[in-house]
Amino acid sequence: MEDYLMQVTNYLLTQSWQIAVLVVVIAAVNLALKNRSAHVRYLLWLIVLAKCLVPPLVTIPLAILPQDKMPEPTLISRGEMPAVNVEMADTVTSEPIVLPSLPVTSPTIMERLARVTARQWLGFGWVMGVAAFLLFALVKALLTDFWLWRQRKLLPAEAQTGIENLFSGLGIKTLPKVWLIEGIGQPFVWGLLRGSIYLPADFVKVDNAEHRRSVLGHELGHILRFDAAVNILQIIAQAIFWFHPFVWWANQRVRAEREKCCDEMTIARLGAKVRDYSIAIVNTLVVEHESTRPVPSLAVAGPVKNIEERIKTMMRPGKKFYKHPSLSAVAIVVLTALLAVPTTVVLTARAENQPSTDNADAAPIFGNPTNLGPTVNSSVEDSGPCISANGLSLYFQSRRPGGLGETDIWVTTRKTKNEPWAPPENLGPPVNTTASDQNPRLSADGLELYFTSDRPGGSGNLDIWVTKRKTKDDPWPPPGQSWPKGQQCHG
Repeated sequence: MEDYLMQVTNYLLTQSWQIAVLVVVIAAVNLALKNRSAHVRYLLWLIVLAKCLVPPLVTIPLAILPQDKMPEPTLISRGEMPAVNVEMADTVTSEPIVLPSLPVTSPTIMERLARVTARQWLGFGWVMGVAAFLLFALVKALLTDFWLWRQRKLLPAEAQTGIENLFSGLGIKTLPKVWLIEGIGQPFVWGLLRGSIYLPADFVKVDNAEHRRSVLGHELGHILRFDAAVNILQIIAQAIFWFHPFVWWANQRVRAEREKCCDEMTIARLGAKVRDYSIAIVNTLVVEHESTRPVPSLAVAGPVKNIEERIKTMMRPGKKFYKHPSLSAVAIVVLTALLAVPTTVVLTARAENQPSTDNADAAPIFGNPTNLGPTVNSSVEDSGPCISANGLSLYFQSRRPGGLGETDIWVTTRKTKNEPWAPPENLGPPVNTTASDQNPRLSADGLELYFTSDRPGGSGNLDIWVTKRKTKDDPWPPPGQSWPKGQQCHG
């Protein structure tokens, strides 16, 4: 569980700053396009929504972080390097030595809590926040849906016929449901995918036919654009990033541009005059102040506070209105989304120049370390590496998901030293257990694997175990406790 919390926290931290950067960039581009069609600005904001919902698929390392300060290496002349004599045992016991088993106690709850890191606590807090947000939204949606189901009424036959004629005249084949609701002053759309249109009960009493056409045309725009479905995606994105102010603000901009899109669609479809349409919208929102019940907060509706911005946009001299965005605009936005949404940037340490030396007899200095990347490394602890003598097998310990215990031994291989490492595989039982198995060390011939473990059957908290195989192609057999004198270990 702790490993999953760590992965969640690392994902959120990485994704959060990149979403913040993306929001700033989209906001700057939209500011430059403020005199253009609202359809384009809306599509650009949807890139932020997609970034919140789509996990990263492509990782790009960016070396901009400073390297950790390491002590300067000490150069040792070859003539000064001491000789090391390794005593080899005459014989090596092939049978493992197994000691009597001792009881192993599991850690208490307080001990486990003491091991929880700050990032794991952050992950736990995020889970609780998502659960609370979704529960609140679900309860609110169910209560609203129940209230609408009880209060909604069918349109009078004459009004229903007039609305059907209007929609059919606009080329709408699948007619949406239209209902009347007492107590509300503003029309809105409610539903999962396309939704239904809910009108104030006094709407049928409006004498101005052009007013009614304008209002219905605006709500029909929400239906045709599947804004109800996008609204649900916004709620999900907000639940995932409930802590992120940039996501909250981006969602507000999506809703504001959505209303402007429907304004454009209505004027373009109906051929309405901008002044008459603006008056119809203002009159509708004026009634909102006289209503006894506000529009549901989760519904697709235009906020009253945005009415001035919408009217200024529509009344701007030379303003053109479009039913939908152009194909070229859609293509540019889609290409931008394909580049920005599935890509994540990982900040890594930048390389530094190696110190030069004029001593030709000095021992060679290692180059800059290179991270083995996400194929080998995970978001949790990966440590204790041990490489085979031929450089083709790398054993290490890891707390990543998919193991048997708290820490397991994994191995990654490659065919040649010039090829990349393959995805690691868990050694599985009988080498790994539900206990902590770690610190692998491979013998020079690759036939013996030594490691430490706190599994039952040991002498203390951590014991040294060994497993031996006849050939490198054989699986590792059950290990036993052993430490032969003079045994050479490679790694």
